[in-house]
Amino acid sequence: MSIIHRLPQSVADQIAAGEVVERPASIVKELIENSLDAGATQVAITLERGGKQRLSVHDNGQGMSQEDLPRSIERHATSKIRRIEDLFRVQSFGFRGEALAAVASVSSLTITSRQAADSTAHQLRVRHGAPSPVTPTAANPGTTVLVEELFASVPARLQYLRTDSTERSHIYATVQALALQHVGVGFRVESEGKTVLDYPPGDELSRLQAILGESAGQLIPVEYHAQTLRIEGYTAHPQQLSNHKRHQYLYVNGRPVEDWRLAHAVREAYAQSSGIPKGSQPWWVLRLQLDPILVDINVHPRKTEVKFAEPSEIYHHVQRAVRAAIATISGQRAPGMPAPDPLARLSSRSGNTPQQPLVPGLAVSFAERFAARDRGPLPSTTPSTPPAATLPPSQELRYLGQAGRKFLLAESDTGLYLFDQHALHERQRFEQLYRELREGTFSVQGLLSPVIVPLSLAEAEALQEHAGVFSQMGIVAEIGQQEVTIEALPTLLAGSDSAQMVHDILGYITQHGTTELPLERVLRVLLEYKSCRGAVKFGDALSPTEAEYLLQQLDNTVWALLCPHGRPNYQYWSWEELERLSGR
Repeated sequence: MSIIHRLPQSVADQIAAGEVVERPASIVKELIENSLDAGATQVAITLERGGKQRLSVHDNGQGMSQEDLPRSIERHATSKIRRIEDLFRVQSFGFRGEALAAVASVSSLTITSRQAADSTAHQLRVRHGAPSPVTPTAANPGTTVLVEELFASVPARLQYLRTDSTERSHIYATVQALALQHVGVGFRVESEGKTVLDYPPGDELSRLQAILGESAGQLIPVEYHAQTLRIEGYTAHPQQLSNHKRHQYLYVNGRPVEDWRLAHAVREAYAQSSGIPKGSQPWWVLRLQLDPILVDINVHPRKTEVKFAEPSEIYHHVQRAVRAAIATISGQRAPGMPAPDPLARLSSRSGNTPQQPLVPGLAVSFAERFAARDRGPLPSTTPSTPPAATLPPSQELRYLGQAGRKFLLAESDTGLYLFDQHALHERQRFEQLYRELREGTFSVQGLLSPVIVPLSLAEAEALQEHAGVFSQMGIVAEIGQQEVTIEALPTLLAGSDSAQMVHDILGYITQHGTTELPLERVLRVLLEYKSCRGAVKFGDALSPTEAEYLLQQLDNTVWALLCPHGRPNYQYWSWEELERLSGR
């Protein structure tokens, strides 16, 4: 007796619809993309109850003929591809012919369309997958798609929809993402009879201002060209960050997509240049343009994700592009090698935290260190006035004294500064060490006796693939079948537990090496630890000469706002703010 049977077409269609139609916003996205493919310059969206009861998308595009209307709701009916090779050259938004078929199977759908050359429009009604004959009607050139009674035939799906306001917010976000990319197209959204979004056709600046508000004026242009990739857009000024990810927009060949790896690349660009507070997020709008053959847009039913042929390379380029953009505003600090550091004596002063190995060993792994660095927001300890956008030259700062052996007080003509002595010195040491490593000025020290480190199979494979990471760090090693022999280390790593260091580095590469730059990440961990251990501590008494030296080195500090871990280096109050606090 046979137990395998073919699903009824209606059930198969509803299963397929579940992959494409997640919520009303999914429908709005698909319909707007169809409008853009049709060459529309105006798109209007109307909503009732967050699109759950009724939504429509009207455009002034080229429209469909009477013959094409019934074909448009058939599964896999498309004008975009004919052969499998076409999938790798797709330039349009829609191409699989699934959207209208999916929507029609779980709603009451009405499509009204007219081509400019036709004297009359035509209308097609589909009730939960069952179409009616096409009929003539009156309408302007273009297409209007009306969706009603969403999921009425599959009430279990209704339970997964959220409140009307939540569904509306998802629709607004969808429209804004598409509007940012298509600034020459007008978008209007009406909800419950009121216009809530209205973006007339214009230029990029006006569209950015309309969607991002006043913060658009603080964005830094990004322009980066590689051999097979172009990255353009904007990213936030390091001092104009947010506590949410709502305004992070990524486009690949004009298509809005989501990619947590590239979002991580952007945040890491801030961490490796200006620093970024824990819990903070930059705003950014990035557009990647590359050969369609190098990106697969057919890996997600709703086309919200893509797959790159070389994901690690794309990650690297995005990080570089954002770092280059941030560097364009760091001219306020002229980087240079500092003079001999009179604070170096503090590293051997009795009463300081005892020196520990550079790599913490079993207690804290590399991955744990980075997870801790990005975990949770900072306590709210900042004054009502944020730090000054730029620090004045050191000669304009007048040192006042040390408070609690923890903070340095200084004044300028505009206000009062409170510096965290440990964080400030840590940032200065970090930048110096980073320059030395990047410029290859560090020395290598041979070990008295080589250290043989047995490796697991995963570690051995990671080392074979990323052997260059060791050599770039100045680690001289002989790689065996399932072991590595450490023969020399850079002086920077002197005193480290070599075996634990190898396991930590390879463990981190095993976890993140396919999408991140292992060398950059590993070096940052080492430098954060080294700069922290050698820096002035909380509780160290500083002479006026030592304190003034720290302030003088601000002129050689590229990013003086944050320490390498993302903590603020200083607080600032204008004299006016202090007078208000004093009731003056």
